[in-house]
Amino acid sequence: MVLKTIETESVEHIIGLENKLKHLKRSLALKFVALIFVRMRTSVRQLGGGTFISGDTSTLDHCCNVNHCNVSKENKIFTLIEPSPEIVSYKIYPIFVDSRLIGALVIDTESDLPLQLRNFISHIQCLLMKSRYEFQLKRKEIDFKYKLLEVESLIDILGTLNQASELNSEVYDKVLFSITSVLNASKGMILLKDSGAGVFSLVSSFNIDDRDVSARVITDNRGTLKQLRENRVGMILTDCGKVPFIPPVAKNALICPLNDHYGLVGCVILLDKESRSGHVNFNTRDLRLCESLSGKISLVHNNFNLISSLNNTNKLVESIMSSVTTSIIKINKFGEIEYVNQSTERLFGFNQSAIKDQHLAVVFENNSNLIEICAQVEKDPQKHYLEDVLISDALGRSHKVNLTISPVIDESDDVDGFVFSIEDLSDLNKIKSTFKKYVSENIVDEVLKNDTSLELGGAQQKVCVLFCDIRGFTAMSEQMAPHEVVNLLNHYFELMIDVVFRHGGTLDKIIGDELMVLYGVPKSSEDDIDNSIKTALGMFDALEEFNKKFSSEGYPRLEVGIGINYGAVVCGNIGSKRQMNFTVIGDEVNLASRLCSNASPGELLISKAVFEGSRLQSQFKARSPLRVKGKKNQVEVWTSSI
Repeated sequence: MVLKTIETESVEHIIGLENKLKHLKRSLALKFVALIFVRMRTSVRQLGGGTFISGDTSTLDHCCNVNHCNVSKENKIFTLIEPSPEIVSYKIYPIFVDSRLIGALVIDTESDLPLQLRNFISHIQCLLMKSRYEFQLKRKEIDFKYKLLEVESLIDILGTLNQASELNSEVYDKVLFSITSVLNASKGMILLKDSGAGVFSLVSSFNIDDRDVSARVITDNRGTLKQLRENRVGMILTDCGKVPFIPPVAKNALICPLNDHYGLVGCVILLDKESRSGHVNFNTRDLRLCESLSGKISLVHNNFNLISSLNNTNKLVESIMSSVTTSIIKINKFGEIEYVNQSTERLFGFNQSAIKDQHLAVVFENNSNLIEICAQVEKDPQKHYLEDVLISDALGRSHKVNLTISPVIDESDDVDGFVFSIEDLSDLNKIKSTFKKYVSENIVDEVLKNDTSLELGGAQQKVCVLFCDIRGFTAMSEQMAPHEVVNLLNHYFELMIDVVFRHGGTLDKIIGDELMVLYGVPKSSEDDIDNSIKTALGMFDALEEFNKKFSSEGYPRLEVGIGINYGAVVCGNIGSKRQMNFTVIGDEVNLASRLCSNASPGELLISKAVFEGSRLQSQFKARSPLRVKGKKNQVEVWTSSI
């Protein structure tokens, strides 16, 4: 056998696998040579070996061993390549890349040149590996370019969003222009969902007639937006005609969601990708880049919504706190003032900006009791309620308040500060003081203590009723000037009412020059009857001193008659819901009034019920029974005269 060599250097410079194979056959004077490839087909095509490619991998895997082998023309490999009619025996050289069978070299057995053929196969292997690495490198370069493009786009878009004080149409226009430029889209738009109406509206568009979109009612109840809402990922749309809100496009479209924690809040839509050769389809890289950009827009959109929601909440809380009449003070765990409302500023005379972040020991230097209370709560972190606490404002004025102090507990169950809730009682005390000038003190206290006491209606209760009337006052007043009448009555009533209150009586009303006084309401006592008698006797004594003083000033002497009865009456609020009086009504009240009418000047008349219930019987003597209006039988009475 004649030794033959292949011109290796010249083979390396020959372009294309077909040309290399022809050169191999000619150089080595081979009768038959063929190549077949079932894997790495992309690299084989790039090397100009497209005619050597087959998709039947199983046949080649079955025919080839690790080493070369001899086969006949009946071997299944010849279903992949055409054998020579003159040759009956062949040799197969397998071609491996990274231990993986990718193809084979087939020659006739007479031309067996193992060294030269292995060199050729090694050359093919190197070319395939080089092609593969170049292809991988090219893909890496493309991926890197896309990543770089993505980063640059993100920087550009985030720069636009970060500079925005609010997400308005102008900001969305800039963002959309950046996205369409990056992805070479000829058209684009951004839709946002109205959370109240559930309808999507156009907030930005590029090269699109807004009327094509704005005229439609767009929801995510069905179709493309429903898919977007349910899947939460972007899509490449190939049949845009089925999407009614997308204008006609030449190729396809990209649509990517804008999501928040609750679902779909909008979407970015890109149309008609452009290239040098015209419109082309968007690919998965475009989709991935668009999704990444849309994700960042979603994040910023959600942050703006969160900030807006927090601002609205803060405004609402501030509005509520400013309208609250109770003073609120928030102190952090370091003892510094974090917040005070307007009521606190009014109560203490503080300026919020001046005391914020100041320590409570400085702010409340004139209210050491508040500092002590805070220290107690710090030791025992429980809610504390204190009544009638005395505090001083910035001008040194004293205020009586009700104080609630509560610890603030953080999520780790540690004390994170305190909240003071201070109810200023100044206005309440002023109201009580004013109210008591018009209504008996006992009734005022009961009304403020018990809400049900403000309801219309009454109940039967045993009460002692006293009437005191000035005798002959009408005729007397006709001889006096009006201002003298008023002056005389004011001093008279002040003196008499002092006697009433001194003995625990409740002033029901003043009727002209007559007083109606109750004992046993709103609270009853076993001394009610005796207290009423002591009041009547005290009135006579006080009137004597009154007459001495005012007679010397030229006023006429006053004489009164008093009647007292004890019995069951209807006691409660009489009137309407808009205005009512706390009083008593009933036959026993009428009898007390009749006794007063029948009493002579300086005389006290009491009924049998009063006499029998009193421990002061020795001061009374029986008088002849009276016939009074409204009573069928005569009434037994007892008298005590001054």
